[in-house]
Amino acid sequence: MSGAVTRLLQKEERRLLSLFLRKTGDPQESRDLLQDLYESVLGSLDSFSVAEDQAAWLFRAAHNKVTDWYRKKSRRKETSLNETVAEDTALVDMLVDPYMDLENRFFRDGLLEALDLAIEALPCKLQAVIVEQSLNGRTFRELAEEWDIPQGTLLSRKREAVRLLKDALEEFTDVWNDIKREL
Repeated sequence: MSGAVTRLLQKEERRLLSLFLRKTGDPQESRDLLQDLYESVLGSLDSFSVAEDQAAWLFRAAHNKVTDWYRKKSRRKETSLNETVAEDTALVDMLVDPYMDLENRFFRDGLLEALDLAIEALPCKLQAVIVEQSLNGRTFRELAEEWDIPQGTLLSRKREAVRLLKDALEEFTDVWNDIKREL
């Protein structure tokens, strides 16, 4: 590594670490991101060396590291949520159980009605994604091609729809937890 690069990294280390800490809230993650940034600089010395404003290039690379970190963190949460849902299939079982008692049927019917109303209350774009992808089993790829919309946009719309549905069905959480205890 050239002396100029080393001096710049040393000069900006405190500010970079501060940036990472503000964004992650975790000192260890911040140090890891700083180390990743250094490795990126080493791997990109050619483009770094020819950059007009090397400090700006460095902070842009730092911003990209934070963005990547958030994406990875989001994927980990999504995976964790999917695992939780897969482990707790009792709700799905209850929704289709033909032998449930009257009280649980009443709860199920109320939940399904509330879900129906919550889906109907969604903005049209969000409603269409939830209905087609989650209920009709269509893939994001199919919908993207048919509607001429990027898959990422569809995924964002689905996330927002799920968030709104979760908020709308929040009142059922306590009742569902009581039923699970009885099962």
